[in-house]
Amino acid sequence: MKRILFILFSIAIGTLQASADEDVFKKFANDPNVTYINVSKSVFKMMSSNFTVGEFDFGEFIELDNIRMLTCENDTLQPQIKKACEVFQKAPYEEFLDVKDENEKVSIYIIPSSDGKRIKEMILLLEELPDGDLTLIQLVGNMTIEELQSFTKDSD
Repeated sequence: MKRILFILFSIAIGTLQASADEDVFKKFANDPNVTYINVSKSVFKMMSSNFTVGEFDFGEFIELDNIRMLTCENDTLQPQIKKACEVFQKAPYEEFLDVKDENEKVSIYIIPSSDGKRIKEMILLLEELPDGDLTLIQLVGNMTIEELQSFTKDSD
């Protein structure tokens, strides 16, 4: 009986945690001071393997289920978004990278696959310093480190 309660409790906590990142995007998506973009899995299914924008080849990312991006230039709203993003600093997310230089701060959080060789979800939080844009990007799918390196290299 204790085992069943523990399993149900774990599932409930997992469901709450999984919906936490959803809430960050949903909470701010309709704010007039925010630009929100959602690219669903059906868009990736429709893309051919040679679909490119500039030098970036989207065909490599057919395995993606979803990309969401939220950008804000409003100095009053940004602290609220940053506060809501604190959920990514907790399990099941793991800090992957944190870099700060004079012009920007980049934080990347991931949810690795159970074998640790692939990434199920990546969150990128980019702050342009001082008083610049705040951008939050979520990639959901089944990605390798190599695919993510390709993505960041091609998007520079």
